[in-house]
Amino acid sequence: MSLSPNGSAPSDEALMARAQDGDTDALAELYDRHAERALRVAQAICHDTDRAEDVVREGFLAIWRDRALFSPENGSFKAWSMAIVSTRAAGSKVTVEQVIALAFFGQLSHSEIAAQLNLPAGTVKGRMRLGLEKLRRQMGVPT
Repeated sequence: MSLSPNGSAPSDEALMARAQDGDTDALAELYDRHAERALRVAQAICHDTDRAEDVVREGFLAIWRDRALFSPENGSFKAWSMAIVSTRAAGSKVTVEQVIALAFFGQLSHSEIAAQLNLPAGTVKGRMRLGLEKLRRQMGVPT
């Protein structure tokens, strides 16, 4: 953790300002501070540890991509980041089933599903993996 000139840890908002300037170390520090809480939020919504971990990774990637949108005048980094994670977690509950259904019934490829759901291809592949693992467990098939 980097310290401010007065020896205290920088605020989340100060770290986010650095991240907005392209400082990946600042984002890593924010991740270290908030990933555990984000995982608890995602698990409470998803009820699936693997999916929750994916949601947290996707959430922090979204935070990096959309870092220019953060404004401390609109609220704290903690509130903003947890809103991103919880929104993604809520969306992930639906898309695991939609991804399986589109692949099986719609006979769509990963890239076609990604385009239809407006999701990254990696997210679709991850959700497909999680959905198939869930089906295997429900059917009693060893993984």
